[in-house]
Amino acid sequence: MNRYLLFFLFITTPFSFSQVLEETKEEEEMQRTLLSDAIELNMPRYNNEVYKAKTTDDMERIIWLADSLITHCIVGTYLDDFNINSLRSRHKKLHEFEKPVYLITYSKFIAESKDKPQLTAINELVKNHHDKIDFVLLFWNEESDVKKIAKKYHQKVHIAYIDERQNTDPYIIKILKHSLGYPMTYLVGDSKQILSVKKPLVHHIDVDETESFNMHFNELSKGVSILLSNTEEPKGEPQEDVTTPETPIDQDEDVDQKAKI
Repeated sequence: MNRYLLFFLFITTPFSFSQVLEETKEEEEMQRTLLSDAIELNMPRYNNEVYKAKTTDDMERIIWLADSLITHCIVGTYLDDFNINSLRSRHKKLHEFEKPVYLITYSKFIAESKDKPQLTAINELVKNHHDKIDFVLLFWNEESDVKKIAKKYHQKVHIAYIDERQNTDPYIIKILKHSLGYPMTYLVGDSKQILSVKKPLVHHIDVDETESFNMHFNELSKGVSILLSNTEEPKGEPQEDVTTPETPIDQDEDVDQKAKI
């Protein structure tokens, strides 16, 4: 009798463990806050507060409100999956990228007006880190326009575009383009959790090309470091130093993702 009881416990215990693990996974999924939900919850109040600040020309408060929205309401949420058109890969949805994602949203006009040092800095980092990070440039343009721009970027840069006239996910256009604006940089972990959101560095006319390259490279490298530090590395393997370009150049807390503004 005891032998049969032990056998029964043996064959039922693994099932119980797997059931618990499955339930835990489902609970974790339910607790995830999507970017779209965070925008829907917080954007109306944010827009209202910005409107009031504009009526009094309170630029300091407008900047504070934007920082507060990103820090307390956006970072820590999970990027929605949405359809994209890729020029260089078979990816049809954003979640098909398995590595951490360095996502920059652009438009044809902005990309063409950007300085050469920024493009060079992007290509340099992509060349060195494409094996661990998916670099995605997302353009809000039609295919013919994006193809002309794509030639300038390293072949390992994922060039994607969303044509508003054809896209079947209008909500993501509302979120990434109209709510948060562009150009914008999103650092997305391999679990699709948003680690950082910020505007790309702006080039100043009075800065020479060498200094501009170093500024862009250092700023972009910070994003690479964040993504690599949030990626599980094999034990005993040292973290890469991403702060120095391959070609020498002359040098002169976690937040509550459901918090409201």
